[in-house]
Amino acid sequence: TAENPRWYMVDVTFNQAFGDILPLSELKFLPALEDSLLLRKGCEQ
Repeated sequence: TAENPRWYMVDVTFNQAFGDILPLSELKFLPALEDSLLLRKGCEQ
């Protein structure tokens, strides 16, 4: 229902391209990302 939606939609637009791609092995050493879902075991693809 509109009062209790199951899904939410947001509009996403392109802003800018990334200069460099950081591999997962480097992201694992960034303290700011230590609690990130991206770095949790089982979330890797």
